[in-house]
Amino acid sequence: MGSTGEETQITCKFVTRLPEKYRISPTPFAVPGKLTRYGLSEVINHLLALDPPKPFDFLVDGELVRTSLEKLLLRKGVSAESTLEVEYIPAVGPPSEEATGKHDDWVAGVCGSWGGAIATASYDGTTRLYSPKGKHLVTLDGHAQPVVAVTLLPPTEDDGNGCVVVSGGHDCVVRAWDVVVDAKGDSAKHVGSSRVFVGHEGTITSVAASPDGVCFASGSYDKTARVWARTRSVFEALGIPDPNDAKKKPAEEEEEEEEELPAGVVVLRGHTDAVTAVAWESVDVVWTGSMDHSLKSFDADAGTCVQTYAAPKCVMGLAVRAGGGMLAWCGGGDRMVHFWDPRVGNATGATTSLASHTEMVVSVAWCPGSEYQLASTAYDGNVKLWDIRGKLPLHTVKAHPGKPHTARALCVDYHGPNRVVSGGIDGRLRIFKVDNEDRAS
Repeated sequence: MGSTGEETQITCKFVTRLPEKYRISPTPFAVPGKLTRYGLSEVINHLLALDPPKPFDFLVDGELVRTSLEKLLLRKGVSAESTLEVEYIPAVGPPSEEATGKHDDWVAGVCGSWGGAIATASYDGTTRLYSPKGKHLVTLDGHAQPVVAVTLLPPTEDDGNGCVVVSGGHDCVVRAWDVVVDAKGDSAKHVGSSRVFVGHEGTITSVAASPDGVCFASGSYDKTARVWARTRSVFEALGIPDPNDAKKKPAEEEEEEEEELPAGVVVLRGHTDAVTAVAWESVDVVWTGSMDHSLKSFDADAGTCVQTYAAPKCVMGLAVRAGGGMLAWCGGGDRMVHFWDPRVGNATGATTSLASHTEMVVSVAWCPGSEYQLASTAYDGNVKLWDIRGKLPLHTVKAHPGKPHTARALCVDYHGPNRVVSGGIDGRLRIFKVDNEDRAS
């Protein structure tokens, strides 16, 4: 690090894991120390002669650059003689609203895990499916009280455009519907009868599909979580040998028959208060969060508790990074998103925490295909996009606006790496498009 007159110069070596067309020479060269990520992005664009320009973000020692290089080096105490290695990655573009879906009451749950549709759970007692572009596909009735949780079991290899919609709510039961979406994704081609899963003795707070779509888990105010079997494929349930057979009856002609199924394959016990969140680490491991200030992992087959993390607050939302490892959770009144890596073995301390929301955070979701990106939402009505390598949000969207202390967002999820979906007390599903090329980093 040197200076020319009043201007500090920092020698940098720029590296990237991007394709060859985005790589510059690894030869170190000097740049002004006053440069922030925006100035650094201009340097890379100039060297690559990109037209139109492409925004980049920058990492030093695995940390996002959010100050000038000079201030960063001073904070890190890096030697003035060192060459600074700077990695550049695509920047995540600001979200833009793509569509919205109106409900008659609060939208308390949302799921975007299946590419063919987005599911919502509403206090109006319904579960709904929307196309990725926001077109309403079908309304699924059956719950006697508000619905607060929903998940989608992805299609098996034989299911084609079919999925299983699973929801739970205040009536203490879990319901499942087999739905086949037409090839264009514009309508629900077939809708099977509702199947009812009984056994919980309290409000269902959360549901989550296993990674292979064979099982799903549910959490309840009865202090337990349960693992249920899918029981049969979409098309066996519907009696449809071929989902693309145009001769099959449309959804409105399906007979409404209800089947009641037994009380869960495995009951997960150990919490002393309501189980408020469930999430799968793998096909064998389920994590639960509770108002008893703990997170627990369970063997999904045996039902035994494997690991417990003592959280400082009650847990309201939980997400497990794909492939396991990092947990993201939220709850209590501290307005923060917390992280914990169970591989570290520390049972009493969060690995890190992120602060930016102004009200209680109630929902978190990892971006598919990314180790570092996630979304959060809170009672402040905002959806925030994060990269956990930095302390500040990448973007903040006023997804569910309202008066102070009344603008409440209730749920958030990703629909692929390039869409974020949310629901709130305004009764709306919001779908946001995100320019995200860094989904694999």
